Amino acid sequence: MLGAFTAPLVFALQTVALFIGLAPVPEIERRAPVNAFLELHAALSLVAYGVFGLACVAGCMFLLQRWQLKKHKLNMLFFELPAISTLAIVNKRLLTFGLAILTVGLLAAIGLPELPEGMKLGVALAVWAFYAVIVFMQFGRGMAPSRTAWLSIAAFSFSLVTLWGVTAVGGAGG
Repeated sequence: MLGAFTAPLVFALQTVALFIGLAPVPEIERRAPVNAFLELHAALSLVAYGVFGLACVAGCMFLLQRWQLKKHKLNMLFFELPAISTLAIVNKRLLTFGLAILTVGLLAAIGLPELPEGMKLGVALAVWAFYAVIVFMQFGRGMAPSRTAWLSIAAFSFSLVTLWGVTAVGGAGG
């Protein structure tokens, strides 16, 4: 069911990126030396953002189902969605798993020959801190699933905006 919600989001993001030029065609380089830490950092960070995107979708599904239950307006979509308790658990697990992957990805950046410039490093740490606060609040205080859903949406939106900002200011290759 996540795929039915994720596919339109991916289509919209890809279309926007195509029209505003966020996805430039890379120049072909000759065999550049491969840095294993850079490859690990990039791969894990990308996977972590994918997991956070799924958490955002699960949060949207949770809030949609919660809204339908509150309004007592159950349509066909309600009966196709997973149980609301399952969505809450999935959202919590995705956020936790994504934070773990992002942490390892950021730790892999320590092995790079030079650390990223201040803005890129600051944004990466801010995104990590946002997700860390959400995860630790879930386990420490037992945050309500609706608040977790809203925060997963806000954190992913923050991640997209800051990623776009860093790319626009620092260049796509930086």
